Amino acid sequence: MIAAWSGTLGRRGFPAWATAQAGLAVSWTVSSIAVSWVTLVVTTDPLAVGAVFATRFIALLLFGIPAGVLADRRDRRRLVIATSLGGAVIAAGLAGLTLAGDGSIPFAALLAGSFLLGVLDT
Repeated sequence: MIAAWSGTLGRRGFPAWATAQAGLAVSWTVSSIAVSWVTLVVTTDPLAVGAVFATRFIALLLFGIPAGVLADRRDRRRLVIATSLGGAVIAAGLAGLTLAGDGSIPFAALLAGSFLLGVLDT
């Protein structure tokens, strides 16, 4: 029984893939918490936090099937790299808006950033 699944661990590239997946899971969690926290600090409204989080999942709902088709037709390694870099660009853009706004960011920008992160999540 153990030999059936342990063969996967020895496959070439599996440790790198598993490490990348773990990193992506951590970054998704951190970005969700960070955007929610910033929304709460900016608006002091728990309903706004829910709206930002729901916006991210609406993007998943809208683009889930087309993203699956794209993932089946493209090189997945390049897609993982592109989505990771895209997430970093969105985070840097939100940070830049915050710095430009003297430490405050518009709620609409948080909604847009959350939606774009949701698109990349798919």
